[in-house]
Amino acid sequence: MKLKLSQILSISGIEPIDGVNNPEQVITSLEWDSRKVRAGSAFLAMQGEHVDGNEYLFSALAAGAVLLIASRPVGALLMDAAAEHNATLVQVSDPEWILGEIAKIWRDQLSARVVGVTGSSGKTSTKELIASVLQQKFRTEKNQGNFNNLLGLPYTVLQAAEDTELLVLEMGMQYKGEISRYTQISRPEIAVFTNIGVAHIELLGSQQAIAEAKAELIEALPDNNGLVVINGDDPFTETMLQIGKADQRGLEVIRYGLSDSNDVYASDISYDQQGRPSFTIRFPGFEAIAVTMQLTGEHNIKNALAAAALAHRLGIDSSDIITGLMQAEAPSQRQEIIELHGSLIINDSYNANPDSMRASLKTLALTEPDRPHIAVLGDMFELGEHEEELHREIGSFVAEQDLSLLLTVGRRAAWIADAASQALAHSSGSTAFASTSPKLCIISVDEWQDAVQLLLPELERQAVILVKASRSMALERIVDALSESQSSQGGTA
Repeated sequence: MKLKLSQILSISGIEPIDGVNNPEQVITSLEWDSRKVRAGSAFLAMQGEHVDGNEYLFSALAAGAVLLIASRPVGALLMDAAAEHNATLVQVSDPEWILGEIAKIWRDQLSARVVGVTGSSGKTSTKELIASVLQQKFRTEKNQGNFNNLLGLPYTVLQAAEDTELLVLEMGMQYKGEISRYTQISRPEIAVFTNIGVAHIELLGSQQAIAEAKAELIEALPDNNGLVVINGDDPFTETMLQIGKADQRGLEVIRYGLSDSNDVYASDISYDQQGRPSFTIRFPGFEAIAVTMQLTGEHNIKNALAAAALAHRLGIDSSDIITGLMQAEAPSQRQEIIELHGSLIINDSYNANPDSMRASLKTLALTEPDRPHIAVLGDMFELGEHEEELHREIGSFVAEQDLSLLLTVGRRAAWIADAASQALAHSSGSTAFASTSPKLCIISVDEWQDAVQLLLPELERQAVILVKASRSMALERIVDALSESQSSQGGTA
């Protein structure tokens, strides 16, 4: 980021306090964490639930900030200090909006093409795969970690270097209009979609409404020059393309998926003992390529197809596509495999919704199939009036898997345990129910600490243990506690 102070001050809603120091001053970064401020930075005082950035304006000034953006009235002491340090002090009423507006100015100075990545699940893995492949040929930037919201996305834009050629932006979503705001900031030319599930259905009400909100990304693409890479196996794909008027507006559409009716699809699929897939990617009119991945599960085949479809369209050759897909690794707490006492932990605790829960359970089934399999499942949030029904559907799905233990954590996850018990009871008197877990042990607890105590003896069985729940459950604490138990015993994996 290299913006003149005068460019930032031109944004509506920014009110200078006590004059402007040097309008030609170049601002080299923008931070809302005062610990990251350096000479030449702007500091934006965000007001969060637990921290008020306005309390750190003096710290930012001392660290070298030349522009202080307060979000509530300031006192004479700060004004005097700003003047003494030759810093400009301004006030805004909506710092999140201002952040986006500043990012828009920097985006206008970048020549990079922007790739927007969205969907109900698989966004982060797909973003990582796309970036891993694209960087084989292009100077590529991406969101770091979970910077996929109305703070993280503009921050990522501001962090992009001037010579960036492709900027890959994951776009999370909770409500209608949010993706439109992302597109105002980033002006994407390429849209990549994973799927339309039920994540955030509490706020939007239905999958149809979710599809309509996600389609805002298609609507933002430039006519006759936009590219849509979309999951052709998803039932809402045609709906989104119609909403975005892809045909009428001359958008190029590439469909990918497991079905051979797609433009880009996979065949010859197999898995190793840790659930890592090998498969062949087939492109229309081009030679197929064989790929083996470090990521696990069938869902990552689909994610890889999205990355490969885009890379192929952008002219990346087969060897670089293979390298990029093979090099990609799972982000932290997303199907991260950890060895403990001879057991394998699949740490997928970062987040969960019904679609990703099923995908993770399928991955568990593929991993070391001869070992005992344990699923530790916690509450899923943001499901609204559908939450009990959707948890119970997961319970029925669990009962169809070959598990030795289902351990649920939390009030909502207890519905998973109850539905699994009912399904197994039903299966004992019916030949129509295809349960593979007649000896499945089901335990439900309220607290994660109770789960740890139940899991400690299971480590000695060389089991494969999946840990998954919504972010607010913080079930990574279970993984951490199990890891600490190994350290305290002086064991090595």
